[in-house]
Amino acid sequence: IRAAIREANGQEVLCVGKVDADGIVVGITIAARGHDTAVPALRPHMEKGDVVIHNHPSGNLRPSDPDLEVASSLGNIGIGFFIVDNLVDRVYVVAEPYLLKEIEPLDVDEISATLGPGGALSRLMDSYEARDSQVGLLEAIGEAFNEDSICVAEAGTGVGKSMAYLIPAIAWAERNEERVVVSTATINLQQQLVEKDIPLALKLLGSTVKAALVKGRGNYLYLRKLAETREEDSLFSEVDEDLKAIAEWSETTRSGSRSELPQFVGDRVWSKVAAEADGCLAQRCRFRERCFVLQARREAATAQLLVVNHHLLFSDLSVRISGAGFESTAVLPPFQRLIFDEAHNMERSATSYFSETMSRYSLARQLGRLVRRRRGRALGLAVRLGPLVDRTALDADIVGELEALTGKVAERAEALDAIALSSLGAEHTRRFTGDITPEVREALLDPMAELHDALIILIAYVEKILEAIPEESLDTPDAYEARIVRERHTPDVLAHRFGSAASVTNRVGHRAAAKTRVTAGKNASVALDAPPSVDREKAVAAEHRFHPRWIDFLTDSGNHMVNMENGFRALERDRLARAVALKEFFHAHHLDAYDLLAAQYQT
Repeated sequence: IRAAIREANGQEVLCVGKVDADGIVVGITIAARGHDTAVPALRPHMEKGDVVIHNHPSGNLRPSDPDLEVASSLGNIGIGFFIVDNLVDRVYVVAEPYLLKEIEPLDVDEISATLGPGGALSRLMDSYEARDSQVGLLEAIGEAFNEDSICVAEAGTGVGKSMAYLIPAIAWAERNEERVVVSTATINLQQQLVEKDIPLALKLLGSTVKAALVKGRGNYLYLRKLAETREEDSLFSEVDEDLKAIAEWSETTRSGSRSELPQFVGDRVWSKVAAEADGCLAQRCRFRERCFVLQARREAATAQLLVVNHHLLFSDLSVRISGAGFESTAVLPPFQRLIFDEAHNMERSATSYFSETMSRYSLARQLGRLVRRRRGRALGLAVRLGPLVDRTALDADIVGELEALTGKVAERAEALDAIALSSLGAEHTRRFTGDITPEVREALLDPMAELHDALIILIAYVEKILEAIPEESLDTPDAYEARIVRERHTPDVLAHRFGSAASVTNRVGHRAAAKTRVTAGKNASVALDAPPSVDREKAVAAEHRFHPRWIDFLTDSGNHMVNMENGFRALERDRLARAVALKEFFHAHHLDAYDLLAAQYQT
């Protein structure tokens, strides 16, 4: 540690220490270097049971508020936090590391006897019948737990697979305090496990392990959406009997789970009141104290056995692989052991989750959040944001502007949808593997690019509205929701989503067309001294595929230097055609700033 601090010229250094069973640091990894008052805390270097050590160059080992915040976050997942001086002569222990207990292996013979003749199951059930294949499966799974190995097993109907894996899973969770996740493909099996099989397995083992069923957000009632939907109905003196029944049920339900509704409610009605990640206002939600999703997550956090579906599991793994790590809560609480039941459906679930998906329905739902009409009356964020806007910064018909922009997006989404459907022919699904015809490629990619551009212009206007809202109002629920919409459709996000779709259909074939567009754009930009018009702005934006922030730059030669830096930051880095167009534009107008900016931003 001393050597690392010397090499960093006495600045702060972050080390991650490995701790033995006695709590002594026995190994060190240098993870990061900072300046005289701060250093980044890089989670990928840390595991449960480690200790984070960093120095205070001042020699004052008193933890700062940021120190305490990091120590609290790491301590809750079993990572200690030490502060030392530059000579490593003194140490202040802010948080003790979690000493990992020695793993206690399962007694496979003991737990398999539970299902054998004379065991707990035979004493409990009059109709007991010995199943050698079930006991054999249990023993194989028990050995896999003990050996940290992967067990793949196939068993026919009637073997009793669920009891064969639940008994070793519950025994392991209880002995070693490690959370076990059971992932299934169907709701029917999840309900069977929670309502029948797990209670039986707990009874057979005499265990008190807590189990919880974890569902996706869409299975839970969102009280804010329910309130807004009912308020909207009241404006038109309408009463939806299903919504009325849901509202009455919401006053008494403890879980808010759709499966516990006393009557059937169709998808159309439930979608109006179901929880969704995009609609979550977090701390700003007035219904947070009664949030059913939060209640379910708290239940899961205290359970040692979790039952989930494959899709939810893969959403959790996606978040962890993207940087959340495996020691803290992502979609699910951290877990150590995993059982896949109905594993033959796993590939389909994984493909579904890890794919980029675009649909007219999901897009329409997002557009409706911004603005929609009912019986000629405008509703949505556009109406609610109006009173928050500083009219000296943006004096415009916000509702009218957003209606026009969302209408253009909806129109282009519908056109793309029709083209996609027509390309399917008699099939319900069509897979493109790079061998599609140029005609199909042109038909799909050009409408896709038009939809992309319409979305970019729409989100730029949403950003313009947000910029006109005074800072003290930006934290209101409506402004926060608008920020969520914007962040879900940033240029980077859209470039990734549309870029993924385009790469599947082999965008390489569009290089010649892209080059033509760049050349045409350069020639057109010679007459930039002319006053800009709306049509010209759109033409330039479409021609160059530029982010809307570039429109002012391209259409007002008097503001080149003012907008150059902001424009370069806004340029989408992964779109080569845009960068080429920009460089040609600069050189055509003898602007040497291109090379300077390129070097400055390394783009």
